[in-house]
Amino acid sequence: SGGSGGRSGSVLALRALAVFSELAGAGDEQFAVVVGHNLLDAGLELWRGADPLVQLNAVELFGALGRAPAGVVWLEEHEVLVELVGVVRVPIGEDVMMDLLRPAVVGCLATLLEGGGARAADVLLGRLRLVGELWHLLAAREVEQLCAALAALCAAAASPAGMSAILGAVAAESGGTLAALLRAHDEKTRVGALSVTAQLVATHAAHAGAPTSARVVGSSMATDEEATAPTGAHEAALRVLVEACGSAATSAVD
Repeated sequence: SGGSGGRSGSVLALRALAVFSELAGAGDEQFAVVVGHNLLDAGLELWRGADPLVQLNAVELFGALGRAPAGVVWLEEHEVLVELVGVVRVPIGEDVMMDLLRPAVVGCLATLLEGGGARAADVLLGRLRLVGELWHLLAAREVEQLCAALAALCAAAASPAGMSAILGAVAAESGGTLAALLRAHDEKTRVGALSVTAQLVATHAAHAGAPTSARVVGSSMATDEEATAPTGAHEAALRVLVEACGSAATSAVD
C-alpha cells in the first residue's frame, strides 16, 4: 500500500540520515562537509511529517547532531529547537501524538544541554526558557514523562543559568513540586529528583562567587528581575531541597 511504501522509504532515509548525523556530530569540520552536500535536509522533512514513529527516529538524529557546536547552530537556524520546546509546552493529555513524542523530545533536549556547550544553554535556557516549560511535567502522573523531565532538569542544573532558573522556581513554590518529588513513593522519581538536587549543589558550589548565575552565561539567560535576584534566595531554595533529601522517605534510596 501507499502507506507502507511511504514508511519503507522513510526508514531507508532514516538509516542514511543516521550515518550522516553520526559523521556530522563528530566535529565541526565533518559537519560542514555533510551540510555542504545538503545531506541533513531530509531529516527536517521527516521530523515535520505526519508519522510519529518516524518523528521519534528523527529526534534521535537531532541529539546526535548536537554533539558538534555547529550542529546546535544548525538546529537553531532551522527552528528545530523552537519546535522541540513546542512539544514540551503542549499540556499532557491534550494531544496523544505529542504525549508519545514528548519523552523522546525531552531526552533529546537533555542531550543537547549535556553536549551542546554554551550555545545550547544560551538558546534553550535563555531565549526558549526551557526550565519553565519543563516545570509542568513535574506534575505528570506518567512516570516516563516525569522522569524525562527530571533528567532534562538535571542537565540544565549543570549550567549557572539552569541552576538559577530551577532554584528560582523552587523559591517561588517554597520548595513545592521538586521538594515533594524527593519524597515520592516511586523510586525512579526519587532518584531523578535527588540527581537534580545533587547537580544543583555541585553547580552552586562551583559558581558561588559569581555575581548572578544568569550573568555568568549571558544576558539572555534571565529576565531583569531574575538577573538581579539575590544569591541568598537561591541558597535558601537549595537548603529546602537538601533538607528534603534527609527525610526518612528518601534515605532508603541511598
